[in-house]
Amino acid sequence: IVSEGGAYKFDASVIGNGKAGIIEGVSFHTTDPSITPNSAELLWESPSRLITGLGYNSEEKTISFIASMLEGNALIAAKDENGDIIWSWHIWCTDRPAEQTYINYSDQTFSVQDRNLGATSAEKGKEDWYSRVDESIGLHYQWGRKDPFNYNPNSEERTLSWKLSIEESIKNPTRVSTNDQWMDPTNFALWTDSLKTIYDPCPVGYKVPPKEVWTGFTSTGMSVSKKEEINASGDYDCGWNFLYDGKNTTWYPATLRANCWNGVYEQYPNQQVGTYWSSSANSWNAYTLLFSYESDYNLSVNFTTQGFGEPLSVRCMVDMDYIDAA
Repeated sequence: IVSEGGAYKFDASVIGNGKAGIIEGVSFHTTDPSITPNSAELLWESPSRLITGLGYNSEEKTISFIASMLEGNALIAAKDENGDIIWSWHIWCTDRPAEQTYINYSDQTFSVQDRNLGATSAEKGKEDWYSRVDESIGLHYQWGRKDPFNYNPNSEERTLSWKLSIEESIKNPTRVSTNDQWMDPTNFALWTDSLKTIYDPCPVGYKVPPKEVWTGFTSTGMSVSKKEEINASGDYDCGWNFLYDGKNTTWYPATLRANCWNGVYEQYPNQQVGTYWSSSANSWNAYTLLFSYESDYNLSVNFTTQGFGEPLSVRCMVDMDYIDAA
């Protein structure tokens, strides 16, 4: 997270959260978090001129850049001597997200960010908010992948009709597999409810939450289809102001659904559906928070499952293992 303009640099010799994020025996692409880049490249940024002065220092093994005073997102890649991407980092330029203490149906507490991953605002914003992806909707992820997808219509992002291995997904962080199960072989350990892995997309100190984090959004702790069973303030308005602790609200916008046209991955606004990934997975799908709305008599808040392939939103929570280690 970059909250102020200025010069920055980070250690580019370690991937993700390092050794702590590698689970032995579950077929991660590596057991060694160390890498040796040869160069750095800005893969995309939104808006333009968000980041300048990008460079790689081979002696320090650091990547440096200058952040403007703008808000938005960028993706920086480290490349080897052959020009192949060996890792990439999401730079999230926004004011520091606040942390909200959720109380779920079982009275468990979770400290969760006040906005979607990649969003620059915790509020709904102006009338055409859904056309500005960076504002409150944020970025989208296929389950288990660490890199966000850029929905800038001027980008070179392309869809792939075949599945990807973990290694291929790292080399192609802007490529979206259109398969319902994007990975081959399927790996249910890429994100976990407990350990933050190297593939977790959330910033330092945060992780993708388990499915239990949202059960306080309904009066039953389960999926509901009656307005009086939804714990929210006000009516549905392209999203919900959910009550996260019984009295205070947090904005969950309807997210974007994706379509493929002529090989280009494009988005179109859907103001009736919001879908958010959890870190929880079963034998074939991952669990999500999904809400939909067609009328006051046809609405729902569901705790359901989704195939790993569709890019969905993420809302990060505090990683207690990181806090305890600190």
